Amino acid sequence: MNLTYYPFKPFIIEKNKVQVIQTNNPKVYTDLAGGLREINDDIHLSTADYDAVEISKGILWVGDVFLGFDIDKAFAGLIQKKIINQMSSDSLSKLITIDQQLRATVLDEIFTYDLPIKISTDFSLAKVIKYCDISFESSAKTQPYDIIELLLKTASELQETKVIVLTNVRNYLSVSQFQELVSLANTLDLYTLLVEFSETEKRDYYANCCYSYIDQDFVDWRDE
Repeated sequence: MNLTYYPFKPFIIEKNKVQVIQTNNPKVYTDLAGGLREINDDIHLSTADYDAVEISKGILWVGDVFLGFDIDKAFAGLIQKKIINQMSSDSLSKLITIDQQLRATVLDEIFTYDLPIKISTDFSLAKVIKYCDISFESSAKTQPYDIIELLLKTASELQETKVIVLTNVRNYLSVSQFQELVSLANTLDLYTLLVEFSETEKRDYYANCCYSYIDQDFVDWRDE
């Protein structure tokens, strides 16, 4: 995937290689963050063959995982769909039986009232799965490291093809923690982009990433 931000040459985002764009330039940071959220039109995406890709179809904006990102809201629905699509016939048969038993119990209760009440007899796997209220364990959502790890593993499990964009990662992680997550991301067949603001280059911190630093004078100090 190519990310184009004029006048800089395209940033090439590859699977299994975390791309970092760091800057101390407020305009650059604002343009990047705004463009990747479709607030402005400064950012353009394209395939490796330079076919245009809409931002909404090519970017999964996460932002700061510790400020406002709801991982349940982002992924619970997709996990439900995967469960529905991949459920075995044996499990489906069990759920149908349980559903019939549930409805029979409710009907037995209804018959005690002298009222014209009925219940639906249509089985809906989607409704059953939604009723189960699938969500991630709270213990996996309390620390930034755990949230990012869960995010990456979930995206991989769901075979996410969009570019996952995170911000402010360095604010929360030690060097060792960050490198652990980089090692993980580099094995999951994901496109991962970090957009970071820093007054100085932090090239050593982002070892094993594809790193670019755009300074206050709009000079692009990029790993080649």
